[in-house]
Amino acid sequence: MTVESRPAGTLTPSTKPRSASPDSNRSATTVEFPASNDTAVSGRCARNASNQPGSKYSAIVMLAATRNRESRRTRNACAPASKAAAASTTRRAQSVTNAPASVSRDPRGERSTSATPNCRSMDRIRLLAAGCVIPISRAAPPRLPSRATASNNSSAPRSGTRCASGPADAGPSSLLPAPALSPMPLLINPAYAPIDTSSLVPPAARRDRGGMVTAAHPLTRATARPPRATAVRHLGPNWYASVMGTAIVATAGSALPLDVPGLRTACAAVWALSLALLLALLAARALHWTHHPDQARAHLLDPAMAPFYGCLAMALLAVGGGAVTVGRDWIGPHNAVVLDAVLFSAGTAIGLASAVAVPYLMAVRQKVDAADASPVWLLPLVAPMVSAALGPLLVPHLPAGQARETLLLACFAMFGVSLLATLMMLPVVFGRLITGGPLPLALTPTLFLVLGPLGQSTTAVGKFADVAPGVVPAPYSEGFEVFAVLYGVPVMGFALLWFGLATAHVVRARRHGMRFAMTWWAFTFPVGTCVTGAEALARHTGLLVYDWLAVGLYVVLVAAWGTAAVHTARGLVSGELLAGPRPAPLAPRSTTARTR
Repeated sequence: MTVESRPAGTLTPSTKPRSASPDSNRSATTVEFPASNDTAVSGRCARNASNQPGSKYSAIVMLAATRNRESRRTRNACAPASKAAAASTTRRAQSVTNAPASVSRDPRGERSTSATPNCRSMDRIRLLAAGCVIPISRAAPPRLPSRATASNNSSAPRSGTRCASGPADAGPSSLLPAPALSPMPLLINPAYAPIDTSSLVPPAARRDRGGMVTAAHPLTRATARPPRATAVRHLGPNWYASVMGTAIVATAGSALPLDVPGLRTACAAVWALSLALLLALLAARALHWTHHPDQARAHLLDPAMAPFYGCLAMALLAVGGGAVTVGRDWIGPHNAVVLDAVLFSAGTAIGLASAVAVPYLMAVRQKVDAADASPVWLLPLVAPMVSAALGPLLVPHLPAGQARETLLLACFAMFGVSLLATLMMLPVVFGRLITGGPLPLALTPTLFLVLGPLGQSTTAVGKFADVAPGVVPAPYSEGFEVFAVLYGVPVMGFALLWFGLATAHVVRARRHGMRFAMTWWAFTFPVGTCVTGAEALARHTGLLVYDWLAVGLYVVLVAAWGTAAVHTARGLVSGELLAGPRPAPLAPRSTTARTR
């Protein structure tokens, strides 16, 4: 078949029908495609040539050209009219971030396109400007389903999204301010970003009730519940030391070998004050555990605060023992015995539990080091010794026989428990003092706590010797009498040595700026135990030196108690003692000094 060549630009109408094309025309159509490349017509003439009658293009080519023209017309309707408008549209669509113009970000990943197409056709540039390929300014944030129902949101909300109940849900969830609810079905408002404050949502609001879910605003100050009992948030168990120091003033003063008018009445008044302080602190600590359990647990897991739980047991025991010695003058002998029995039972149980639990927590849960050792670690170990010293006061009020002997030997067993535990802990404290240097200024008064087990053990063996006759067989009762002297004299000597060492450290700390703290109550109860120990030695030895030693130590005790009581009352009035710990300064304060 011969194809006739025509000059470029010549348009000859086709003589073939448009409806159907026989088989012979199919080959001609195939040969006509190369001819279209030879007849290169530029501009609009090439696009309009297919519509002229007599064109050599076949029906298939005309149909494709028609569809291409209609598609191009639709795209040109939204394209800018000029190159400047196309460039302006492309610049406005460019991301404001640091991403280059050649990067297109998509919610499902990153895709790279060319900002300056290599295509020579102007239509490609118009398509870019029209929005077919528009760079995204940022990646789309994670979105929840547009419709959250019970089928696709049957569990608690995830990704930090909080629940808010619908109008039919009433209760604690009504405290959450939610956006205006549209008629059912509810849709998730896209204006709320996911937040991670699910702890503000009540448990009832987190449970799926088959309804719709919508995000909620955070609680505002107007709807948030203010904390309660803020004054007792930082009230630790170390405050029981004030009860112990007050009660020992009354107990030690009642046994002095002095006949001073009004001394016993004053001691009874001080004991009543200790009872009032105990009741007030028990109520305050109950509020502390009720409204601030997190802080209470933090105290229990703090190696510097947990040992003070032994002070609770010793406070109960000290007030109970004072009820039998001096409190009976005001409340009667029977009531005093009943009160002492109750407080002794509770104090002994708490003391034995503290002696086991606190060292266990220090070994398992708390992180302590040898450099952290201080006399405070002795507090839970001394509590059984206080029970051993005050338990014999109840022996004469029990039925004769097994009951009395059992209580006396039980007190002697607690004496051994506390003594051996103290002998294991005391070298650690003394080694820290020698190798690690002086204690911090605020902890320096705690050096007097070592006097507690020394003076209390001397008091305990004296009490055993006092009640042993008639309770245990004669050989054992005489043994208690001998043991009171053979044990009490050397231990009291070591106590006086430690008293001098601790006093020297306190004087040094005072010169270096030691201020008042609740640790100053360590000057009271340990010194009071030395007073009662000296009184026991005076009874069993008959030496006047122990009488005068007891009087001199009691003067120190009263002076220390008065100083600590005044500063404590002043701190309570100002609120400084009940305030939280102060944050450490970010930088040292600037000072001005003269240089030569």
